[in-house]
Parts: sequence; structure tokens; C-alpha cells
Amino acid sequence: MSIGIAGRITQTFIQSALTPLILIVSVILGGMALLSMPQEEDPQITVPFVDIFIRTPGLKAEDVVELVTKPFEDILKGIDNVEHLYSMTRDDGIALTVRFDTGFDDDAAVARVNDAIDANRYRMPANFPPPLVIGRSIDDAAVVVLTLSPKPGNKGRWSAETLYDLTEELKHEIIKVDDVGLTYIIGGQPKELRIEPDPELLSLYGITLNQVVEKVRNANTSFAAGSLRNANQLTPVIIGQTLQSTTKIGLLVITAVDGRPVYLRDVAKVVIGASLGEHRVSQLLPVSDDGKSYERLPAVTLAIGKRNGANGVAISKGVLKRLELVRGDLIPDDINVEITRDYGETASHKSNEMMLHLILATTAIVIIMGVFLGWREGIVVLLVVPSTILLTFFTCWMLDVTLNRLTMYGIIFSIAILADDAIVVIENVSRHWKMHDGRSVLQATIDGVSEVGNPTIIATFTVVMAMLPMLFVHGFIAPFLAPIPIAACAAMIFSLFLAFTVVPWAMLKLRPDTDKENTESAAAIREDEKEAQGGVFGSGVRSIMGGLLSTPKRAKYTVFVIVGLSLLTFLIPYYKLVLFKIMPFDDKQDIQIQFDLPEGSSLEATDRILVEATHLIGDIEEIQNMQLYAGVAGPFIFSAWSVRTTCAIRPSWGRFAFDYRLPGIEIARATPLQWRYASA
Repeated sequence: MSIGIAGRITQTFIQSALTPLILIVSVILGGMALLSMPQEEDPQITVPFVDIFIRTPGLKAEDVVELVTKPFEDILKGIDNVEHLYSMTRDDGIALTVRFDTGFDDDAAVARVNDAIDANRYRMPANFPPPLVIGRSIDDAAVVVLTLSPKPGNKGRWSAETLYDLTEELKHEIIKVDDVGLTYIIGGQPKELRIEPDPELLSLYGITLNQVVEKVRNANTSFAAGSLRNANQLTPVIIGQTLQSTTKIGLLVITAVDGRPVYLRDVAKVVIGASLGEHRVSQLLPVSDDGKSYERLPAVTLAIGKRNGANGVAISKGVLKRLELVRGDLIPDDINVEITRDYGETASHKSNEMMLHLILATTAIVIIMGVFLGWREGIVVLLVVPSTILLTFFTCWMLDVTLNRLTMYGIIFSIAILADDAIVVIENVSRHWKMHDGRSVLQATIDGVSEVGNPTIIATFTVVMAMLPMLFVHGFIAPFLAPIPIAACAAMIFSLFLAFTVVPWAMLKLRPDTDKENTESAAAIREDEKEAQGGVFGSGVRSIMGGLLSTPKRAKYTVFVIVGLSLLTFLIPYYKLVLFKIMPFDDKQDIQIQFDLPEGSSLEATDRILVEATHLIGDIEEIQNMQLYAGVAGPFIFSAWSVRTTCAIRPSWGRFAFDYRLPGIEIARATPLQWRYASA
């Protein structure tokens, strides 16, 4: 009998000294991968966006469309690998967003846009400022968000201006953490110097606003003009000077009236104070034991991103560690710092939870094998399955696949067939041992593997071929799906290889002594031979299948029934008896309630909507705190909104959703843990 591919592989490795090294190397490589693989919540994807802002002072939107928007759209559409192009034109300016193909390099995308604009700058109207080109990346989305606000009862001691200054100092400390990426501040009122002209005084002295602007601009100019040689020394020459104080600014001479100079302070106020931004950020903290009463406090948010390919869990831990180091020193005791987003914690939780499920599945398989085939067979499975999983982690690491929920999902998805290869080989080798037909144990082992080898290879590669098409999906979803087939295919191929190499070797090593085997009684031998024929289960299968296939007519009906039942399974998704989804269920620490009010709505109007929304949901016991973002977008997740409320919930890892109605606002129910509001 030909032993086939599986038999030849087993024959090579069953007594080889390399076989135990395979187990040792798999543990070492897998351990290296687990320690080195970046952990994050979702797969690392690259979707380059490039924002282009062009100022067109003095032009109406209709003119901007014809003179700038359409020509630049044509230019940008001609760039290779551009997938989508968006534009928004308003009076005095235009904003364009170029989205490149998924997986395209971020830096190359920005370079191509700059090259295209520089090559066609002559198409812009004369005397316009140069375009501003900003590259965006999915890594710009914050992994950790900190919100600073006064503790309840200290509202009067802290303003939006002082909170901003404190947050800026904290930002300088946070960026010292390794691999921290884009970090930015939302809310607050930074200090600024303002010149506030008085229209009546300008009219009294006959001064135009343009005169004031030009005077201040020219007086605040300084530039290098070479150097002078003097006594073998080079002295740099600086022409002009910059304005140093509000007093000097106020003493600028604008013009003269009746021989008397008119100073800037005569027609305008020069002040240094908080900026007058049209936004408002607040935090609601519970002030009652039942958590149903909240105090609204001024707040400033610090959003912390990560670099491309960095470990989100490590960054999160580093940021929180740095925060604890500066607490009490940089951060006063009367300032509350809320961790309103921590994707490192959620990523760690999901990885640990799926790893636990992986361990439980492996343990269940080992116990089942031990109960039905024996403790030695259970130990063999305990050796093979973890080794397969560790080699799979190593493969993912080598292919730059991060440790995320989809990678773990792919491994758990394949756990059944992953263990099935080893189980089939173990069971058949054990059956051949019990035949007592005069063959040596070594030959019986090889024959047992070769008998089931070809069907096992076909079954494994059938599933592999079914998973491979997911690797060739294009578009935005491709990077999300890629870890599933990579992890699943690697796990199944390694399981097949270990089933033909390590399993037979381990079976021989754990087999009882041959001398003891020869002392078995005739009754025990007969029992083994009965087990070799399949035992009770084998007899039952033969009896049932014999009845179904005993005649051609019965066999035909059996095939029709099987095919009919198979076709009926296609009705399961149609009638929604089982819900199908590509991505695993997700849990978040925060809920984002987003409003899109009619264009032109005032800051006060949007703020009232936010406050009304917080009154509706304030009695939900899972909510720990709430942040209100009026007139400014909160920490973005690749969606920009004019106003936003964020609620932090307890990390119970539960999933819930609500459906409320506000006057004049349509609320769309969304799951999990995200609501969208659209203008009614």
C-alpha cells in the first residue's frame, strides 16, 4: 500500500531528532511574537487623506467655483491612486479633501498633491495666497483622551483661559512618552493680543481700518539685511523691530490731524486676554451619591494619538503613568482629570478576553480527548494545539499583522479544524495500534497517518482556499478583513504540518512499554480489536448508514434529503433566524451623541440642545461623566460634526442602546454605543 504524502512526511519525522526541536522553536518564536506584536483595537490600516485649503479673498462662492474649484478638481482627479475627491466652496475660500487608495503611502500622497499644485499654480488668480496642504492619517484619531476641569465646588477658581494654559503644559509632558503621535487640544481660550478699533473714533479722525492694519503690520516687521565688517568682526544688520508690549503698540502713530499725532491708542483698545473663539467645551461631573445630579464645569480636552504601527496598549499605559507622575505637581489638587477615552484599555481587554476563549477552547478539546481516547492522547493535543497557535502568532508578526480583535477572531474561527487535524491522526493511529495484526508499532503508526492523510490534506486546503479570497478584497474594508484569512490559513497549515510530524512522534513517546503490551489478556485484545472497528459509535454509524444506503432507491432518497436540507440553510439569513456580520461585536467606553444643526445656528442655540440632551440621559446609571462640545468637534473618529456630547460609561464591557426624541431633532438609533442625530 502506498503511504502517500502524509505517510512519507511521518516516516521522515517520526524518529528524527528535529521533531522535538520543532516544538521548542515554535514556543520560542511564538513567545517572541506575543511580546513584540503591537496591540491595538482594530487592524492597522493606511487610508491617506490630504486636505487643501485655498483662500480667495474678495470672491463670492459662485466665482470661486468657476475660477478655482473646478480647475483644481480636474488637476487633483488626474493624480494616480486618487479614489475620491470632495470639495466645499464658500465666499473667500475653498476646502478640498483628496482620499487616496487604501494602503497607499501617506507621505507619497502629500508629495503628489504638492507636486500637482505647484505644477498648476498658474491657473490660480493672481495675488492669491498659496494653498495650504495638510496630510491626514487614520492614526491621527486619538487613542487616549484626557479632559481637564475644576473639581465640583471649584468652578470660580478656574476659567477656560487658565485651563488651556494648564493643558498646554500637560501636553508638553505627555508627548515625552514613546511613540506618541498627533496630540492636540480642544476647547479653552488661549491668550491672544487684540486690537479693537472704535468705529466712532476712526470716523472722527478720518482714519480707515486699512490704515490701522497696514500700520501695525509694517511696524511689526523685522528682517536680516546682511552684515557689516568692523575691526575684523562681522556684525549682523537687522532692519526693523517687532512689537514688544501693549504700550508700544498703543504709541504707534497712525496719522496726524492739525499737526497733532494720532496714536493707535486714541482710536483702538490694545488688550491681551482670552481668545474670543466661537466654541464652548464643558464637562458634567456627578455631584450626588446616586449619580443623577451633575455640575457643569468649564473643560479642556487633550487628545493623544499614536504613530503608525505603534503599540496602542503600551502608549496608553505610558500616558497614564506620565499623568500620575505630574499629578499633584503640575496638576493641582483642585483639578479633575477624566480619562474619557482609552482605546489601549479596550484593546487589551479584547485581546485578553479572546485569549481566554482560546485557552478555554483548547482545554475543552484536551479534556474531551482525554475522556474518550485516553490521557496520553489528551497530552498530545495539548502539545500540538498551543504550538500551532504560537506559530500562527509568529506568522502574523512577520507579516506586520498586529494583535487585535480580528486577528484573534481568525484564530478562534479556525480552532475547530486546527484541532481536527491532530484529532483525526491521533484517533486513527490509536485504532491501528489496537488491530494486533502483527505489524510493528512504528509501521502501524505510519499506516494510521497515511490512511487519513489525503482526506485531511484535502479538507484543510479546501477551507484554506475558501478563506483566501478575503485577502483580495479591495477598498476600505480590505485591511479589516486581511487579518482573518492570514491568521486562519496560517493556523490550519501549521496544524496540518504538526499533525503529520509531531503527533506521531509524541504518540510513540507516550505509548506504554511493548513488553507490558504483550502481557495483555485475550479478552483485552478482543476489546482492542472491537475498538479498532469503531466501537459503539462505529457500530451505530454502520447500522444507520447501512439502512439508508442498502438499496439504490434508499440511497437516492438519502441524497435528495441531504441536498434539500442543505438548500434550506440558505433561508436562514433571509428570514433572519441567524444574524450575519463581517466584523465581531464591539464594545466602547464612550457614547457619542452627535447633532447636526441647521447652518448658521448660534453657539447658544447649539449649547441649549446639548444641555437638553444631557437632561434626558443623565439618569442612566452607567454614565460616569459627560463632555459637551458646542461649536467645535470633539476628538474625532473620522467624522466631523458641529456639536457633540460624549458620555463615558463604566467599563462593564456590556452593550446597550437607547432611543430618545428631542424637539426639532430626529434621533437615529445606532448600535453599539453610538447615536447619530440629524436635523429634522
